[in-house]
Amino acid sequence: MMTRFAVVFFLFLTSVGFAQITLKGTVTDQTGELLAFATVKSVTESKGVTTSFDGKYSLDLKAGEHILVVEAFGYTKQEVTIQLKADLVKNFKLQESVNVLEEVVITGKAPDENVSKVEMSVETLVMDDVKKLPAFMGEVDVIKTIQLLPGVTTVGEGATGFNVRGGNTDQNLVLMDDAPIYSSSHLFGFFSIFNSDAVKDVKLYKGGIPAQYGGRLSSVLDIHQAEGNSEKLSGKGGIGVVSSRLTVGGPMKKDQNRGTWLVAGRRSYADVFLRMSSDPELNQNVAYFYDLNGKASYKLNDNNKLFFSSYYGRDVFRFGKDFGFKWGNGTATLRLNHTFSDSLFVNVSLVHTNYSYGVGVPEGENAFDWTSKIMNYNLNVDYNWIASAKSKLSYGGQLNTYFYKPGEAVPGPENVNFEAIKVARERGVEPNLYVSHEYMLSDKLTAQYGLRYSSYFSLGGNTIYNYQDDIPKSNATIVDSTVYGSGEVIKQYHGLEPRLGVKYSLDSTSSVKFSYNRTRQNVHLISNTTSSVPFDVWKSSGAFVKPAIADQIATGYFRNFKDNMYETSVEVYYKWMQNLVEYKNGAELLLNPTLETELLTAQGRAYGCEFMVRKKKGKFTGWLSYTWAKTERKVDSEFIEEQINGGEWYPSNYDKRHDMSLVGAYDISKRLNVGLNFSYAQGRPVTLSDGQFIYDNYTYFNYSDRNQSRIPNYHRLDLSATLQGKKNDIRRWNSSWVLSIYNVYGRKNPYSVYTKTDENGLAQDYQLSILGSVLPAVTYNFEF
Repeated sequence: MMTRFAVVFFLFLTSVGFAQITLKGTVTDQTGELLAFATVKSVTESKGVTTSFDGKYSLDLKAGEHILVVEAFGYTKQEVTIQLKADLVKNFKLQESVNVLEEVVITGKAPDENVSKVEMSVETLVMDDVKKLPAFMGEVDVIKTIQLLPGVTTVGEGATGFNVRGGNTDQNLVLMDDAPIYSSSHLFGFFSIFNSDAVKDVKLYKGGIPAQYGGRLSSVLDIHQAEGNSEKLSGKGGIGVVSSRLTVGGPMKKDQNRGTWLVAGRRSYADVFLRMSSDPELNQNVAYFYDLNGKASYKLNDNNKLFFSSYYGRDVFRFGKDFGFKWGNGTATLRLNHTFSDSLFVNVSLVHTNYSYGVGVPEGENAFDWTSKIMNYNLNVDYNWIASAKSKLSYGGQLNTYFYKPGEAVPGPENVNFEAIKVARERGVEPNLYVSHEYMLSDKLTAQYGLRYSSYFSLGGNTIYNYQDDIPKSNATIVDSTVYGSGEVIKQYHGLEPRLGVKYSLDSTSSVKFSYNRTRQNVHLISNTTSSVPFDVWKSSGAFVKPAIADQIATGYFRNFKDNMYETSVEVYYKWMQNLVEYKNGAELLLNPTLETELLTAQGRAYGCEFMVRKKKGKFTGWLSYTWAKTERKVDSEFIEEQINGGEWYPSNYDKRHDMSLVGAYDISKRLNVGLNFSYAQGRPVTLSDGQFIYDNYTYFNYSDRNQSRIPNYHRLDLSATLQGKKNDIRRWNSSWVLSIYNVYGRKNPYSVYTKTDENGLAQDYQLSILGSVLPAVTYNFEF
């Protein structure tokens, strides 16, 4: 029976291609770098496809003569005529358009991809386009750009990470060349770790997440690093107010298209100016961050290509001899791309990630050093089979290993009032399998359906406390403990994650789409604040923490106008979540060996509507987005004392009902471009005092139910102007000056509101603003 089913399934996938000829190949730029989202169209048959992230395409056509048109944003259109008699491999190389400065393109999508592709709730960014937008202190930033998109928010200026459709910051899977990133921020969230010159493209999945991705509830941010120039040595960089950067790349061997290399570096230099100060309270301080990126590719033969990429970055802050902290990511990815045939290829990746952070006092009687880290060693295997232009199958799996060091604090030699604290380490293994099939049922109807099997094993090497039943967990209710040996399974979880996407074309310019996905998450960020300092605890699913689960449905209408000059869309979504981590009031989370006594299990729900209008062509380009959304939590514990707000639904910390962004760029001339961003958002929820009392000469506050107040609304205007230097073909040196003004009218947007007593001993609410003034910046960029 199974054999018969397999034969029928195979015939179903392949029969659509028997009567036609398959044209396949790659699309690259003049340097040999593969171009994602380029279009290959047959004018003769009025059909076409877009290239994948690997720059590959496959198009089924009838035998005979065909006029082919190949296009990509920022490149000159190529038109060729071919005769098709049998299956053919045809590669295209596009030249950069000399008029690229005359057009600001917001995304790297095909002209009608938002209408024609089955995926929805997806945004794609190309760094050359992101650089057109106003930037904070002149630093082009991926994270700040995606926060201007519908459905993406942040709790405030200086906050680390971002929130997508009601999810916490840890519910976003951030990948850089397949390596997971645990903290995407520098300088307390003001900058991201992604060097704009070292990033090729960015894709954000807010919903309809393909089956190949897993491990997080809310979104996937997939980032690919740039590759070096395959024909000549080249570079780019910039000198700014906050930092400077340099990127250099080229071929491994001159006149041999075998491989490329690229190295990029970026560093801030606030510490240089601090040391120059004559004030001893300033010149002993240290404050800087840096990034190092590297990528190499090597073509072993026609069927095998090897890639190696890495990243290392750190933030270091020290306030004299009083206090200091540091954090950073390190990644390494080794990937093999093997082609079995023109229609079947596989990517095999070995990945390592190390995120570490720490805080301490360097010397003196209060000296201590606190460190924590989380590490991954992952194996990814991804097969892609293009059975025909109508049928694409992907399948594979991952084996992820986790090593958690929640925290270890060691006192300095002069500190006699502090004892060493070490929280037990945790380990976990996460095997996953997936399969996904995209099939064009008709010219109007396309479906993408898949299934992911996710499992997680919490492993031993530590001690698990056992608590008294029928009473809230606390240190007083510990009855005994169980010691698990290294590698012994403490707890196992597993489950299926179905994925579905459907697109129905109403006509050539409009479509409706529907998606559903279930996601599971086994790593949890333990933090009960919205603090911008990234010193939080990561914890594994295990004896007391279950995997978080989310289900999301979404539907949308997509319509383009005037030959894809204008894109419009509206999406509605609903997400329900279970096994979320919440916290008791006043929970103590850092260096707590019995952390489970501070944790609560919550339900969640989020729903909203996202609107987008985008202009992609002409001298003026940009978009207007608006999101109405609601996100709530509910802790309905069996113990009354553990219930939050009486077990009723309450707003989450990042609930923002209204969020609007206006982004625009205008080409005044071929050399001069101006841009603007305007953002508006409702203030996030906070918990404020509703009374006070004095006992034994101390003032105590009574607090309202959780998150029943809101901080004032947020709004900000940014402007920029870019002046391109005159091109010099002899020296091969191109340059530009960028003037940016952040927070043009100097609004003191609140980050938080808190309660404390005034000089009369009365409770007062105070507003904390991270930035409250106009911030101009000038950056000099160059390219050779």
